[in-house]
Amino acid sequence: MPRLARQPSPSGIYHILARGHNRMPIFRADADYRHYLDLLARFKKKIPCRCYHLCLMPNHLHFLLQAELVDHVTAMMRRLQQAFQLYWRKQYRLVGHLWQGRFKSLPIDTESYLLECARYIERNPIRAKLSATPEAYPWSSAQIYLRGPRKGWEFLDLSPAYRSFGKRSQTQIKHYRNFLLQPRPYDRLVDAQFNQLT
Repeated sequence: MPRLARQPSPSGIYHILARGHNRMPIFRADADYRHYLDLLARFKKKIPCRCYHLCLMPNHLHFLLQAELVDHVTAMMRRLQQAFQLYWRKQYRLVGHLWQGRFKSLPIDTESYLLECARYIERNPIRAKLSATPEAYPWSSAQIYLRGPRKGWEFLDLSPAYRSFGKRSQTQIKHYRNFLLQPRPYDRLVDAQFNQLT
């Protein structure tokens, strides 16, 4: 059965999910996370897209990417997944697949939906009991929004929705932190939507 074409987003923004094969860990050490972020920074220079939010979890990852064409999102994710799988094979002598099928994508069509996706992504470590607060998890964009710029994260683009939390930096941080700390039913909705995608 042929794969369904990816649904284009009116805003050009997509919520991306990729999992390890059979939900196996894809990041075993800090060096693995760092290498993945380095690859993302490298490919962003070659493929026209923006990355607003992300979270690298031990066995899966989430992004909010924006691109003019859905083909650019596909190209970015294909390069990332192939390059990281090659790294993994050399590092851990992997035989077989690292990724569980192709990556999944949900189109984002409104600013409110963008904000809910950002919260979903950056609350992942709390839901998984890997961190008590969003910004304490080292492989999430939450630390950039709540603590400021970090070396190695220069590739991250400021989310347009973040501006709705105020004009002054400290005001933005306070309001965005309060926003992130509120769990919402959206978490279950997104889980269900991703489970329906092939």
